[in-house]
Amino acid sequence: QNLAPLTLQPVDCDYSGMANNGRSALGISTRLYRGGTLMRWSESVRVGRQAVLLHRAMSSPSTLGHAAQADTTKAASGGPSSAEPKRFHVNPELSLKSKTLTEIARAYSLLYLCSFPSLVNNADALIKFGEKTVGGPFTWSVLKHTFAAQYTGGETVKQLEPMIRGMNAAHIGAILDYVAEADLTESQQEFVAGEPDAEVPVATIAEPTLVDELPQPHVFNQGMMDRREDAMAVTHIYKNDQQCLENMEISKTAIRHAAMQVEAGITPFAATKITALMKPEALLSVSRVLHLLLHTFPVDAIPTFPLADIPDPVPGDAPPVWPVSSVAELEQRLRETFPLLRNSEKRMQKILDAVDPDRDGLLTYACWYTACKTLWCDEEVIKSFGWDPIPEDDRVQVKQGIALASELAELASELGVRLMVDAEQTYFQTAIDMIVMQLQTKYNTETPVVFNTIQCYLKDARPRLQIELEAHRRLGVKSGFKLVRGAYILQERQRSQEMEYPDPTCDDIAMTHANYDTCVLDAIRQVPTGAAVMVASHNQKSIETAVNAIARMGLGPNDGVYFGQLLGMGDHLTTAIAAHGCRPYKYVPYGPIDKCVAYLTRRVQENSTLLAGEPIIAERRMLRGELFKRLTFRS
Repeated sequence: QNLAPLTLQPVDCDYSGMANNGRSALGISTRLYRGGTLMRWSESVRVGRQAVLLHRAMSSPSTLGHAAQADTTKAASGGPSSAEPKRFHVNPELSLKSKTLTEIARAYSLLYLCSFPSLVNNADALIKFGEKTVGGPFTWSVLKHTFAAQYTGGETVKQLEPMIRGMNAAHIGAILDYVAEADLTESQQEFVAGEPDAEVPVATIAEPTLVDELPQPHVFNQGMMDRREDAMAVTHIYKNDQQCLENMEISKTAIRHAAMQVEAGITPFAATKITALMKPEALLSVSRVLHLLLHTFPVDAIPTFPLADIPDPVPGDAPPVWPVSSVAELEQRLRETFPLLRNSEKRMQKILDAVDPDRDGLLTYACWYTACKTLWCDEEVIKSFGWDPIPEDDRVQVKQGIALASELAELASELGVRLMVDAEQTYFQTAIDMIVMQLQTKYNTETPVVFNTIQCYLKDARPRLQIELEAHRRLGVKSGFKLVRGAYILQERQRSQEMEYPDPTCDDIAMTHANYDTCVLDAIRQVPTGAAVMVASHNQKSIETAVNAIARMGLGPNDGVYFGQLLGMGDHLTTAIAAHGCRPYKYVPYGPIDKCVAYLTRRVQENSTLLAGEPIIAERRMLRGELFKRLTFRS
């Protein structure tokens, strides 16, 4: 009875029973539809046999299935589990049995190639060499059937639909992301080719102020124009406003297609980038203003939230304690910083009204952070600086970009889609955070629609998360966050060295792991208040930490904790997450093959750097073992 649904249409099954037929649906249905065509009958019969074997294996009392189902049922009842949560268990056989020999060989070969730094570092050169020697068509054909087949979902959204239906049949969500990177225009190429890191001086005023203390991260330089080098994520290069409109339409298409998953009981997600909707230099101008505003707050009242050994969250955890300052102290600091405020009581009162609407004379840094959300775009307040930090064309760009982002959030809200705004370089991120908060204030009043992204390889990741959580509480909005380790670490470190400012990234990988796991626990603590979090990780320990926290909190699969992995990687983790009754997602990139080269080379670089440790070694070992069994007819 199960063969027909597995072969021809999505399986209609209860999520709590996912452990009983989970990976068979994930692997088989996805492969059946991959490429937009059904298998021939003989292949379907073979897959059907695999489905029966997997179903029997998952139904065995010796497997995790029944325990996971029981824990899920108990969690769904609304209370925490009375017993200790069962250790996060990964059964590689569940993700491998449904794969063909070709798929296993391809996955192992690509991961093996990624272990050679000389190949990884010269990926672009090798592609160009292939085009010159064996021709472009052959080179692109090889890429299409290897890297593209493994790490991307197709060339068009239409091609993704069968794959998405197959994934949804296994209660696996798909996060759609158009990955084509923009090319530089001729004038931009000339600009980038000019003298690197030639600083553009910041306007100053007669009296010393914080402007003179402006840190180098907020100083424009030519090297910022092309940010694709050493980036492990899609980077958009601004051409013109028309291009921004086209990027918005691409995101709208992804949102509409993601919404199809609602019918399958999946909470749909889509992703976008703010730099795809406006000129990136405008974000730098806004970040500069926000830096000046935020750093007028008394330093001794700014919380740091250092990392510590934090236990798994339990219901009723107390919120963090915030240092308190006085409005009078802030007023004095503002007058010292911005000379024009000394003679403008009207402007000063406008600022104080925004930061202290209750007129109790006390405030925390979160109060000031929330007030800056509106102050940075108030022209009267900006005039108080005594200089013009945001040029007129940048103001227009920011307004247009916010309007485009609002259109995306409006559409996502209407269709029940969660819109994740990707994190970018630190010198843009302060402005991006404020833009996202404006969207969240409007669209996250009842449910988390707009998600901000926190990169946990940054030292300030936890303070930023806590500050935004408190700001959301004050604003009465539902928090939404995606937590990642990060994609720009090489750029950040190189730029901090060249421009001689402190490295914003964690000192080592151990600190990054601790930072990430702590932020995950902090975010999960807020889920009972209506918050939601996407735990985007291929690290088994981090996933185990999150799964155990969910069990301790007594959260169900629909309560707001989601897990994400990249397509073509970590299938064994995705399977285990589903077996524990949690909500896994695959990040599904798509785009024309000739436009995806930059993305594919980034995937290669990511495999060899961020995932070159135990997780990728373990996955390669697992694939090699299965490949050996298949070739020696032992399975």
